[in-house]
Amino acid sequence: MFWWLLAAIVGFYVLRHLWKAYAHPAHVLGRQAANMNWIAIGRRKDETGYYDVCVSRDGIEALISFKHGNVRVIKPSHPTPFKDFIEVERWLAKSESSHDDKEVQYYQAIEMYITDMGYYEPLLELQGTDQEYCVATMKLYKAGYMAEQSEKVIGALTMDSVKKYEANRDLAMLFLESLEKKFLGKEG
Repeated sequence: MFWWLLAAIVGFYVLRHLWKAYAHPAHVLGRQAANMNWIAIGRRKDETGYYDVCVSRDGIEALISFKHGNVRVIKPSHPTPFKDFIEVERWLAKSESSHDDKEVQYYQAIEMYITDMGYYEPLLELQGTDQEYCVATMKLYKAGYMAEQSEKVIGALTMDSVKKYEANRDLAMLFLESLEKKFLGKEG
């Protein structure tokens, strides 16, 4: 009878220890990360000696802190920790949408400048009748946005391409392509 009682007590402590390990906040975050398609890429030792788990998805890296039971985004760097991956996902969605909003606003500012200068109709007509020209102007807009050029500069260059198109289509196309390469740093 004594052995059964001793086995029950030892079994209770083993199960308690296993449950504590399973329910630890860092392990819960690890399971949550795996369910959200984050992949473990390594471990890092923190300043107190605990091992934190690094996870990654789509070029974004996060660190699951064992000691604190939270998530820190390390690439791109974010100063404050998140309580779980749901907060991380919300932050990522918000930052992506704000980036998209800035880009759309940039394109709208170019169009507004072109409209104010009286070139909206001629540009729209060329873009509607010449698909290659339309794609080239859109690539110029994107290159200007990525190079952080002023909307007015890109608008003025687009209006120059409209003038060049009226004289020589091939010259206008080369002009747009060279500007795109210049802004993207692909001059060669």
